[in-house]
Amino acid sequence: MNREIKFRIWYDNQFYYKCLVGNTTNTNDKNWTCPMVWLENKKEWVNCDNGIINQYTGLKDKNGKEIYEGDILLIGEQRRKVKVIFKDGRFGFMYNSTCISFQNQSPEVIGNIYESE
Repeated sequence: MNREIKFRIWYDNQFYYKCLVGNTTNTNDKNWTCPMVWLENKKEWVNCDNGIINQYTGLKDKNGKEIYEGDILLIGEQRRKVKVIFKDGRFGFMYNSTCISFQNQSPEVIGNIYESE
């Protein structure tokens, strides 16, 4: 699958879509992840150690909205509510301990696990 690689970061009770995610040079950091967000009002990048990183799936819902990890979708004809995860090398939702694709099920983003639960 050839897709655009992008992230969003949940930090300070909001999403930041202008963000960078990369490795830190600090070897004392056990996670070795360094998320940064752009603060438009300050015109600067700020490290957000407590931010939660979500990756873009490369897919859009039936309304054209980008789908990220942590989003809540309605899928299929029954409009079942599922949470987007990344597991076993792919994006999907859990069903009977298996990660199932939502790609061909007319997904619709209705929220996310941070604001909707």
